[in-house]
Amino acid sequence: MTISQNGDEIKVIHVDNGHTDGDSIVYFTKNNVIHVGDDFTDKSYPFIDISSGGSIDGLISSLQTISSIVDDETKVISGHTGISNKTKVIDLTNMLTDVRQNVSQMIEDGKSLEEIIAVKHTSNYDEIYYEHSTIKPEDFVTHIYQSLTKT
Repeated sequence: MTISQNGDEIKVIHVDNGHTDGDSIVYFTKNNVIHVGDDFTDKSYPFIDISSGGSIDGLISSLQTISSIVDDETKVISGHTGISNKTKVIDLTNMLTDVRQNVSQMIEDGKSLEEIIAVKHTSNYDEIYYEHSTIKPEDFVTHIYQSLTKT
């Protein structure tokens, strides 16, 4: 949906089910500002609300959509961590893709959730995303596991 207000074109875009099944972003084109809600955070592990339709694949897809809309000058505003930028969106997307791939491979190899958590797939990212997070790395990995196995 596109809305015109005060000389600005405001685009409201429903993105794939990432945080929940009701995720949307709001892009203020004139001011080059995008509000992305809870699909993005640059300081903590994201909460994938499986019970409300969220998924790891949807979250990655949503972040890819955001990256395709914004440029290096865009102010990216998340639901909880303030103003950020395209580089941080790409960083989060890369982290999610990496951890998702590792968890997925272990699922394919028949590993249990406990075995997957024990590997500590997030250890390379904990300094960035766990230092300011209420979501523990093991909970984040559990959400990814649940998303991939639908349990």
